Amino acid sequence: MLMVTGSQRAVVQACKARVQSPRLLSDFLSGRRQGTTKTAASPSSSLLFTRFEQRRFFWGFGKRVEESGLLCLPGLHKPPNFLQLAETAVRDAEAILKDANTSPGRPRVLVNALDSVSNLLCKVADSAELIRNVHPKREWRDAADQAVVRVSSFIDSVNLDETLYESLRSSENSSELGSLTEEEKIVLKNMREAMEQQGVHLTGDAKNECLFLLAKSTEVCFSITSHDERASRETPVTGGEGQDGSLWVEEKELLEAGISPEEVASLPRIGGASVLSSSPSAVICSLDPDGLVAQQLLYGGKNATLRQKVFEAQNRKVPNKEQGLLELLTCRQRLAQMRGYRDWKTFALRESVVRQPECVVHFLRKCVTMLEKGLVEELRALAALKADLRRERGEGDGETLGVLCPWDIPFLTSVYKDRHFRDVASEMQNFLSLQSLLDGVQVAFRSLFGLELHREIPLEGEVWHFSVLKYSVRDPSRKEGQALGTLYLDLFSRFPKNIPSAQFTLVCSKDLSYEREREWPVGGSLGKMHVINIEGFSETAPSTQEGEANQQKRPWQMPATALVSDFYLDPSAFPQGLPEDSRDREKTLGELLRTTRLNVSSAKTFFHELGHVTHSLLSRTNLQHLAGTRGAIDFVEFPSHLFEHFVTDPGCLKMFARDAQGNPPSEDLLGRFSKGRHLFGHLEAMQQVVYALADQAFYSIELSADGQSVQLEPGRLQKHIEESLGREAVLGETPRGVPSQGTVVDLVGLPAMTSFDHLVHYGGSYYCYIFCRILAAHVWKEEFSRDPWGREVGQRLRQMFAQGSLESSLRVVRQLLEDEKQLSLNHDMPEEIPLQPFLSELESSLPQGEEM
Repeated sequence: MLMVTGSQRAVVQACKARVQSPRLLSDFLSGRRQGTTKTAASPSSSLLFTRFEQRRFFWGFGKRVEESGLLCLPGLHKPPNFLQLAETAVRDAEAILKDANTSPGRPRVLVNALDSVSNLLCKVADSAELIRNVHPKREWRDAADQAVVRVSSFIDSVNLDETLYESLRSSENSSELGSLTEEEKIVLKNMREAMEQQGVHLTGDAKNECLFLLAKSTEVCFSITSHDERASRETPVTGGEGQDGSLWVEEKELLEAGISPEEVASLPRIGGASVLSSSPSAVICSLDPDGLVAQQLLYGGKNATLRQKVFEAQNRKVPNKEQGLLELLTCRQRLAQMRGYRDWKTFALRESVVRQPECVVHFLRKCVTMLEKGLVEELRALAALKADLRRERGEGDGETLGVLCPWDIPFLTSVYKDRHFRDVASEMQNFLSLQSLLDGVQVAFRSLFGLELHREIPLEGEVWHFSVLKYSVRDPSRKEGQALGTLYLDLFSRFPKNIPSAQFTLVCSKDLSYEREREWPVGGSLGKMHVINIEGFSETAPSTQEGEANQQKRPWQMPATALVSDFYLDPSAFPQGLPEDSRDREKTLGELLRTTRLNVSSAKTFFHELGHVTHSLLSRTNLQHLAGTRGAIDFVEFPSHLFEHFVTDPGCLKMFARDAQGNPPSEDLLGRFSKGRHLFGHLEAMQQVVYALADQAFYSIELSADGQSVQLEPGRLQKHIEESLGREAVLGETPRGVPSQGTVVDLVGLPAMTSFDHLVHYGGSYYCYIFCRILAAHVWKEEFSRDPWGREVGQRLRQMFAQGSLESSLRVVRQLLEDEKQLSLNHDMPEEIPLQPFLSELESSLPQGEEM
């Protein structure tokens, strides 16, 4: 029906940590689209609970909300209040739906009622989704879980309400349909289709099968993505592996490989006394193949045998997880067919920018061709480096010294970057304090949009930790710099928060005048939360039939969002880590912002998430259903990739990057940074392409004739994907002119499918990252590169953000370009977006064999 949660993005971001790109527990959970959602609390959580998108706040800036509590939710002062708030929201939602059901054939009443119900429930559920991920106290996290489950169970029942479904159908056939705005028509259609995806229109055995498949899918997803899968590994007891899937390495080897004595001492072990105690007995340590020590061996260990051992352990299949993936695939393929689609990937792409799987594959194959030349140059540089390293160790001479193996690539790229870019990266980090980066955000808002980010002092009890920052987006052109949205920043590493980087939408843009006219109950005080009166509300959103009434003052719900990161503190400034509290909050926060300095990669991720944040905060839709980032994944990822350029473009960095003395980076440093910022970019991009093709191959496996399983023998999943990619030109071949053991796919790295959780989170849409990277590079070159802070292009970008995700297509993106350049983006052929600007970026950092 109407729900979609902001949770998805958080899960997605957690996935980024492992493979470089994300999306969430699972578009399939949402009957509708692949917005930004998150993992449900348990296998029983709601199927349509896919997109509350985090929202909340006070009812007007400058006014203290009576009883305002955590996140300005009214009355939320103690953990039990969360469930009470959820019960209030559910009660009022039932009343609104009752009113809607007594107005059959009146589409405007129905669509606004459903949007108000969704908005009301999301205010509670999205808040709870954030809190259960970030609050330091377990009782609050548990209470937030309960609120999520209560709201999601209600949504389950609404999604199967046959009376409501019939009202939606009759509304679409009503003579009053023409009086709706385009936004209302789109939302009405989406709501009806979402209910159908849950099987509300089916009867008898078909309905029972649909419900079973939905429940089974949720259960399997939860099982696959849980973190105890290592315990179910079945690995033979050989010299280097444990039955639990752990990796066995002699303690002495770890020390020789450069692992610190402290880290070695902390590992589980079997055998004699520790080498650290000068005992001659051998000690074998147990490593998690995906753990930090194993990663250190893979990326920094000079022992090739150990690297191979780690690589093979990481890529060993997990039989139980393979069975789970095939069960999930069976459920999804069958559900897609019941919904009238050929397969799951076709269903997943139905509202995307690229809407056909064949077009996705065509685009990815073009990328392979485009990247091949630069990839070969990068691999040759690595082969030469390997030969040099082996000569330095006295391992002889000859042509075989530089033969590349798959487990060499992480180590050699790390060594090359260390030799040629480490000094540059280290120098740049001195200029990338969090304060400098926030100054950069201010520059972007002021220059591009004519807006200000204003630091606010949170109300008592409003934030969950003293280190959480709060900003309001203000428009200086409006009376008293009227606030238009709110941003929370939870940036610093602390226990038990475990989110590398994620955006949580808390409140969405919405015109509240209709629900006020109908006098609907909207959660009591919840209905006043984060509301302002604003003139010209629909200055960018589609106009309604009321015409001039839109330009009068209307009650409007301001967007609110939270950005959560896990940045480590400067140990010299905070040797004990982040304090639990601070008597002088502002002084401590100032010190945190000044002393926390990010490397280039983290700064890039920070601005990536700020792209999502800005899309949410500047949304001006009349309904919340498609506000902000609630759209197709290959559309909503475009702004985030565009924003990365603000922290990788040397010209932009000059505007805000500052060292401790307030000095900008020198031209020499920026020049060296420019040459190395995309080092081994072809290799990284080709890896994303390989992963995307693997995603497509997985969802191309067909069902058996009886529809009860897929046409694949047990234990053959990995081989099937390898064979599929092996048939691709270039990928299945040995890289030309590069001494290597294996094909391009082998060297680039195809993960074990049982470790590739993106098959769950993306489900046929993993291509979105490389697609949006390339699209963003084209738009940046054409419109931003000459004047990144230009107000004219900034206003066009603001117009795009104002439309939220009402239309997820290239037609919207091309409006950023000047008239004569718009032809470069063909709405009907998105797979043909220009590749050259992205390729030029990568080519600027090809290995030169000289230090930068």
